[in-house]
Amino acid sequence: MKNIFKTFICVVLGVLLMLTAVACNNNQGGENPLPGNYSRPSNPNINNEFTATSNTLVAYFSKTNTTKGVAETIQELTDADIFEIERKEPYPNSYTPTTEVAKEEKDNNARPELATYLPDEVIAQYDTIILGFPIWWHTAPMAVLSFLNYYDLSGKTIYTFATSGGSPISESTADIRSNTQATVNEGRLFNGSNETTIRNWLDGLGLIFSPEQPELPENPVNPPVNPDDNTPTIPDDEQPNDPTAFNPPQDNRPGAENTNVLVVYFSMPETTNPDNMTTEEANSTVIIDGVVLGNTQYMAYVIQDNSGADIFRIIPKIPYPTDHRTLVDQASAEKAQGARPEIKDTIINLDKYDTVFVGYPNWWGDMPMIMYTFFDTYDFSGKTIIPFNTHGGSGFSSTISTIRRLEPNATVKDGLSISRNNIQDAEQQIVTWVNGLGFYKPSETPSEPLGSKILIVYFTAERGNTENLANYIHSQIGGDIVKIEAAQPYTSQDLNYSIPNNRPEVEKAENARPEIAQSTYDQIDISEYDTVFIGYPIWWWTAPMIVGTFLEHYDLTGYNIYPFSQSASMNTTQFDTSMEFVRECAAEANVHEGLFARASSTTTINAYLTANGFIG
Repeated sequence: MKNIFKTFICVVLGVLLMLTAVACNNNQGGENPLPGNYSRPSNPNINNEFTATSNTLVAYFSKTNTTKGVAETIQELTDADIFEIERKEPYPNSYTPTTEVAKEEKDNNARPELATYLPDEVIAQYDTIILGFPIWWHTAPMAVLSFLNYYDLSGKTIYTFATSGGSPISESTADIRSNTQATVNEGRLFNGSNETTIRNWLDGLGLIFSPEQPELPENPVNPPVNPDDNTPTIPDDEQPNDPTAFNPPQDNRPGAENTNVLVVYFSMPETTNPDNMTTEEANSTVIIDGVVLGNTQYMAYVIQDNSGADIFRIIPKIPYPTDHRTLVDQASAEKAQGARPEIKDTIINLDKYDTVFVGYPNWWGDMPMIMYTFFDTYDFSGKTIIPFNTHGGSGFSSTISTIRRLEPNATVKDGLSISRNNIQDAEQQIVTWVNGLGFYKPSETPSEPLGSKILIVYFTAERGNTENLANYIHSQIGGDIVKIEAAQPYTSQDLNYSIPNNRPEVEKAENARPEIAQSTYDQIDISEYDTVFIGYPIWWWTAPMIVGTFLEHYDLTGYNIYPFSQSASMNTTQFDTSMEFVRECAAEANVHEGLFARASSTTTINAYLTANGFIG
């Protein structure tokens, strides 16, 4: 009897497991690969005019042009070919119907036909595909899987990137892996087309396009100070090459000029295996998309990218060990002995620079000894030295004193030290510091002096909370204040969020730029100002699209922009998304970290204004 009962229970459990598996299978959507069952469309539209000019292709799907913006930036930085994946039957224009169609496609594991396909012989010429898409229902749109299933991509490498307000990229990358024979590398999630962020990602992958290197000078203009040093000059064809360096070629960066500013840095460690890092190593590095970079290296790149400077990396002639414990032992011994490790390449034409940013980590409250070698090698008389450091603790001030002792005829600034534990979060602080010293990218340098007044502008459509916040800021810092009025005012019906396809929702989905009333522009002569506070509520998890209209109406190159906002939920993630939007729309301005506070939180507001130097 017991055996019969056990058999019955096993049968029942087996049936339940089968039903569960079927149910899960029916809900997986894009997770169900189709390569074995996929049939190409009977009459596809082939673009036979498309030719391959590179071995890299940027392929992307975009509904509201957000992903398109990122894809175009990637294409410019990589010099790759670019192809837009489009559904043959376009998705609905409105947000809610689009989500419904996308959900139905995912549930049915559909592969919609595409508007255009590339010839097989064109696809065959690409080694690398950078694949971008928005995240819909936790995965890539099914049109992206249609693209993958159409081609034989075996042997190729795919790097994914996505745009999303909050969903991770990991689920969609897993779906892509199951729909192609290519090697798929999980990439980066972007909330906007910020060039610095995209450049850092691509540079870490080695995908940045680099024009031909310029010839190096035959002889160093500033040889070592020691007259007895007869070290021969390295011939041009033996110049060291560091393909793993995280810096672009000197004097060959897009938009760069032969400036009088140089960024020099030493950075460790350089391990490329983040999975085997110790806690100490992890605390000394920044990891971007699986590529391990020294914090000082990352900070140097941000400074270079926002100053238009040349950049030089100090590389030891005998590499330091990448094992953390061994590195600690060696560096400690060098410190105790007062050693001067040799530098691999000491050829810098220092005469062309009058300002030198010098970066290094903090080792035992001091600079690494190779920095002493660097300062012994060159004469900085009459030049300005600006130190920077990624330790954030004690010891930085003493290193500055050391530099002043080593270079008594130079002007040595106090510099900037950033905590190594939040180096990526501090990127805007670094940019603000660089701009505050008077350095900008060449394209960001204002052609005419800016005005000196403060402008406070704000948009609010209904309750007046943003208006109250704007008025309080105005009462504390003065300046002019102007309300942004829409040419077509927003009604209560427009702002009824319970109605599908309400006006703010549609504007957000379409990345629209609602027209601003001329009366707003009539009140503003932007040339009178150098600082603009811009306030707004949070609509559909970001700033209202009319804020983009205002920012894109003016040339704000070199202006200081301070966003401020509040919302009913006070969700900081939504405010961060709005900040990305502001930075996209005011790409040539210096957009500072914003203020997210209720109008009643005067202590928070005053602390923000004090920290940014507007009140004492």
